Amino acid sequence: MNKNFEDIAIDRIAWSDTRYKLTFRRAPESLIVSVREMGVLNPLIVAESSDPDRFTIVTGWLRFAAAREGGAETVPCHAYRNFAPKILLLCSLFDNLGHRAMNPIEQALALGSLSDHYSRAEIISNFLPLLGCQPHAENWEKIMRLAGLCEELKWAVADGALSPQAARILAGLPKEAGEQAWRLMRSVSMTASLQNETAELFNDLWKRDGLAPSAIISGEDWARFADDPPANPARAAHIVREGLRRRRFPRLTQMERGYAASVRALKLPSRAAISPTHGFESRKQKLEVQFDSPEQLSAALKQITSACESGQIRAIFKTMEE
Repeated sequence: MNKNFEDIAIDRIAWSDTRYKLTFRRAPESLIVSVREMGVLNPLIVAESSDPDRFTIVTGWLRFAAAREGGAETVPCHAYRNFAPKILLLCSLFDNLGHRAMNPIEQALALGSLSDHYSRAEIISNFLPLLGCQPHAENWEKIMRLAGLCEELKWAVADGALSPQAARILAGLPKEAGEQAWRLMRSVSMTASLQNETAELFNDLWKRDGLAPSAIISGEDWARFADDPPANPARAAHIVREGLRRRRFPRLTQMERGYAASVRALKLPSRAAISPTHGFESRKQKLEVQFDSPEQLSAALKQITSACESGQIRAIFKTMEE
């Protein structure tokens, strides 16, 4: 084994050879500017390729991309010769871990590459903690589920646009179905929690009814959101969620609408609210009253008592029995 420092011509770097690549992110503008102005300051690590006149990148993918984009003819490299692939992979891993946290897609790439050299048990016990994860099989499975995503969804996770949890759920759908669901979610700018819920709803409908997202979307009024981003994304996201919930839980959503109408009919003061248990699991109700003075409390309680005496409160319980 030996190492040499060399300036290597750009065209001698085998860009398509990604066997040691654990980077899945876009080159930051600051790096592009730095390389353009000062060149590559931190040398790449490269290794011999199957072509004796070319080299494979071990570390420095973003630096190389910035240099190539900036028109550089050569890049400074530490050329490693006669190193075992396992050692080179570890060089790539520890180089990345040494200066930044790896995003979820990079973690999946790392574990997938390590599986060529280590057992699953060794990866879980020795490498998951290096990635900031507890050494449990469940965490290994969560990370590896991202490895099967299509490129579009991988980039969405890497860029922070799609939550890892939602991506793992979408990975359970056929490839095109997952892409369709994501494009709709992206169009209406869903929060991470709403992405998770929406992905779960799409997944449930696929498993229960065999309905792909395209079939669901095409039958809804909000199908236009997939191709025509709405003016009010937050409102559109709510519409999509409610549409999917109506399909997935028709009886529950009907009960929710009837319950909400019955509560509105009570005409309670704005500082009072009545709500059911989660999913209407029991007949218990919760009454919440906010007040700034004894007089406000007295007025609210009188109005609530009047609703009870008139029998209006019974309408709430009736909606739960239908």
